[in-house]
Amino acid sequence: MILILLLIFYSGCLDSNTNKKPESIIQFTADDVNDTLTVAHTNPNLLWSSIVVEGTYTYKPNGTIYVGEEITGCKGTITLIWVNNNTLLDSFQFNEYKPTIEMQMDDLNNTITVISTDAIVVWSDLEITGSCNISNLGTYITNGDVITRCYGEITIRYKPTNALLKSFSFTQSTPNIVFDANDTNDTLRIVNADGNILWSDIEITGSCNTSSLGVYVIADDKITHCSGEIGLRYIPTNTYFGFYVFT
Repeated sequence: MILILLLIFYSGCLDSNTNKKPESIIQFTADDVNDTLTVAHTNPNLLWSSIVVEGTYTYKPNGTIYVGEEITGCKGTITLIWVNNNTLLDSFQFNEYKPTIEMQMDDLNNTITVISTDAIVVWSDLEITGSCNISNLGTYITNGDVITRCYGEITIRYKPTNALLKSFSFTQSTPNIVFDANDTNDTLRIVNADGNILWSDIEITGSCNTSSLGVYVIADDKITHCSGEIGLRYIPTNTYFGFYVFT
């Protein structure tokens, strides 16, 4: 009988936490000088996994939540979401900010590599303009992440505060692709090409067949059944590789 009563009591505690409004369950105090959010009040037995922190910060505790614990390194807008019913718990605005992200440019291989970062930042918070490939990046910015196929001018901004982080100028404005036109066979063949160039980044105008092409441009790829004038344009930088006329 005692065991049953204890189970009922524990279940009631869980239900009461779930049904209460989030602001009556846990409250935070913001310190804009030290960039922290401190737990001012919490119901017993609440877990940090019940709260999603959206925004830039360096540390969130784990396990059971206790009064006095801190979310540290808060920058810009911090939003707290109550997981149980996906409800906004609170939102705080800290000083205008941009994270310190060290990056290294490799002009020879057309890459930008992340060397270090001072905060937990998601790639979606960065605006990257110019011709480059970011499809291989994960959710969070981590050391060793590589932006590839960079050409011409690349700028990187931190979107929450519109702060400029980095600007790079690559010598090569378009990737290198060598084409061989064969008027007898009505084909355009790739002799050689830089690595990781997408065919979807190349606009082909005129009458031809591209059905045999794969995802990436590689040596010996063939554009067939060409007739008239064929133009090839690199879409990211709006640069033409050339025009070929077939009789």
